[in-house]
Amino acid sequence: MNLKYCEKLTEEWAFALGDSYPSRILSLYADEAILWGTFSTKCLHSFVDISSYFNNIFLLAKHEVVFNDDKVITLHDGVIVSAGTYVFSLERANKIVKTLARYSFTHVKCGNCWKILSHHSSILPEG
Repeated sequence: MNLKYCEKLTEEWAFALGDSYPSRILSLYADEAILWGTFSTKCLHSFVDISSYFNNIFLLAKHEVVFNDDKVITLHDGVIVSAGTYVFSLERANKIVKTLARYSFTHVKCGNCWKILSHHSSILPEG
């Protein structure tokens, strides 16, 4: 396992988010995943709740995530933890709104693939 592959996991999530197919992004999460989403008022810890969250995000006209270069990645046996910041762009009232946010992902090895076990994202406070 190398750092480039770890970065690819994060980029795969961003690509799936921009793809507008909820099933694609949901396939990246482990069955027992926890999500504290940028636009969620509560921590989501069931597949039904996580699915509902992303289905609502995908109802928006356009959305995109671009990761910044401040990623921190830690590798352990069967676990990858990554954190950093990104710009979340979405269309509201025919205008693109960009939000700077922070994130952390915990990926775990599930058979032959890696799945997101824990994901936190929140708007970065000003200051």
